[in-house]
Amino acid sequence: MEILFCDFVRAPRARSRLLDLGAGFGTLSILCSLKLKSGAVAVEKDRLMIDLLNKNISINSLSSHIKVVESDVREPERWCKKGAFDCAVSNPPFFKSGNSPYRAESQAVLADFVSCAGFALRDGGFLNLMIPAFRLFEAFEYMKANNIHPKVVRFMHPKVGSPAKVAFVLGVKNLKPDVFFEKPLIVNKDSGEYTQEVLLCIERFSDIIKDLR
Repeated sequence: MEILFCDFVRAPRARSRLLDLGAGFGTLSILCSLKLKSGAVAVEKDRLMIDLLNKNISINSLSSHIKVVESDVREPERWCKKGAFDCAVSNPPFFKSGNSPYRAESQAVLADFVSCAGFALRDGGFLNLMIPAFRLFEAFEYMKANNIHPKVVRFMHPKVGSPAKVAFVLGVKNLKPDVFFEKPLIVNKDSGEYTQEVLLCIERFSDIIKDLR
């Protein structure tokens, strides 16, 4: 799923300064940094995730490109200058409650991630979000409160005819573009195999990773 989101991610210009909010073990930081050919700052609070994040960055020889910041997205003024970034990506915890601290909002919530992006992004900067489809309008409310306006939305469906499970959202800071809804992303055929679009996406990122080696 993260690879499909990375394929959706876009930046306002070449070599944009990238911010990963709630970086976890680094999938978005690494793949988006490579795709956009940009340096990145990966913000994470959880100690276990930070250890894995540093290890993955080191394994992929990206220590000079990705900086790890051990901090809280609820306190961006402690580690970031206002308007310092061109582009932000985030895959916040999907659910408001649950047993997993990585899937449920046990600490920072969706509003905190959007607020942090609102602080960190320059005017015209892009926020890329991956959220559950049912939280789309909630996310829109938080974005509006932080002067981030929806620009592109794409829904991801497990199969043709099934409800959307995930929404990819691109917002822009302090501009008000018309919202464009891209064609749905279908993950699987009825047979269970990946669709051609998904296979091509996996191939693109496989090539990026091979070049890294």
